[in-house]
Amino acid sequence: MPDDFKAELAELITQALDKNLPKQEPELEGFVKLGRAANYADISRTTLDNWLKASYIKQYQIGGNQLISKKELNDFIKQHSI
Repeated sequence: MPDDFKAELAELITQALDKNLPKQEPELEGFVKLGRAANYADISRTTLDNWLKASYIKQYQIGGNQLISKKELNDFIKQHSI
């Protein structure tokens, strides 16, 4: 195969991969999704939802995900001895 053809083929493959690969989420260290937060705190998801509705714990919307700060969840649990 000629070198020009190889270079063009490599470029087309690279473009196709870049277009079709899923974008990675930004690093969300210190945050957990709601289901995992309930497991992490050893409570039911219903209890967690009630705490969120009552604004005991702040909920964040980051990148289309509903998240809770692990630090805030830990502080709430320690404060209320749960």
